[in-house]
Amino acid sequence: MWRRCGLFLAALAAAALMALALDPRAQALLVFLWWADWPPADWDAPLLPFPCISKSVCAWDAAEGAWLPPRPRGLDLNGLMLAPFEGVRVRNASAFRVATRRPDGAQLGVWVMHGPTPGEGGRRDVAIYAHGNGGNRALAHRVKLYEQARVEAARSSGGVARSRARCSAAPECRLRRAPAATQLLHDEASRIDTVVAFDYSGFAESGRGESAWDISEARVIDDMLTVDAWVKKALQPRTIIWWGHSLGTGVALGALERLADGAKISDASSLPAALVLEAPFTSVVDVAALQWGPLARLLSHSFHSLPRAARRLCPTLVIHGEYDSVVPIDQGRAVAMAAGGTFASFASGHNDIVLRKHQFARVVNEFLDESVFARNSSDCSSSS
Repeated sequence: MWRRCGLFLAALAAAALMALALDPRAQALLVFLWWADWPPADWDAPLLPFPCISKSVCAWDAAEGAWLPPRPRGLDLNGLMLAPFEGVRVRNASAFRVATRRPDGAQLGVWVMHGPTPGEGGRRDVAIYAHGNGGNRALAHRVKLYEQARVEAARSSGGVARSRARCSAAPECRLRRAPAATQLLHDEASRIDTVVAFDYSGFAESGRGESAWDISEARVIDDMLTVDAWVKKALQPRTIIWWGHSLGTGVALGALERLADGAKISDASSLPAALVLEAPFTSVVDVAALQWGPLARLLSHSFHSLPRAARRLCPTLVIHGEYDSVVPIDQGRAVAMAAGGTFASFASGHNDIVLRKHQFARVVNEFLDESVFARNSSDCSSSS
């Protein structure tokens, strides 16, 4: 009996490996995690928390202007507060559906979150955010980023040491930790006044149905380009910045390469003004190899970011947590060196750089000041 069970399990493992080797859709279940659709949210009303079953179990919150569920006390473990999911509260957000060019008529769910004031002439400086492979655009650390990117951000005076290094192929490029919060001397408004967040096809309410099974590297890149084109037409921004986190860095670099290859020399303004890569990898294969070993080379959705970054199509900022257990910091440094960009490290993990509010905001603001706004330019020049 035990022998038969062993043979059955061996056959099952062999079948699973065969599926991974031959079927990109089976591989997509591991690369994209679109099936882990968390947290729940009211996608059409991002200003309201979810769920609030009835007013009888909620209380009116004057500050939020909404009926909110009672705040759970959570569990305090040695100073770490673990609270159950409380719902999504996204301020100054509007929900949209953006049509793709797919024959099945799939649409992408998009949130547009404006800051308090637009830029010069009423035209806004917009960041398009491409998230990682787990969960959807309503995850807590992503909502936190939307808020931090478009509110008051801290910045230091000229006497404080730089928090980043200009990286190139030269060996002297070194990691530098972002400065401590005590070094921050005065506040200044964020350079980004609008954040656009979207979900890839198959995530949240985007492209649901049978088309969700067709998710691939090419398709999520298409999704980013679709949102970029919609932003240019609907919002007519002054400046567009692309921001990718984890898997989103591979999506952003892939979309940038395709956009540059399809743009004419006279159409350089179609490219984003700058690229912010948070916890980037050299490739999905390299990350998967840390867990799967040689089996990682079977992946079809490889997202080879290193050669794409090496084309140096845009000013690039790479930020990475020193204690990132998902994507090693050495991969982030390699991407920064290939891109000839700016690198900053933080005493953080994979998802919590945004919690380093002041250091994080200062690094981003200084990069945008020097690489984008100081040049009074809203486009990149292709060097391919």
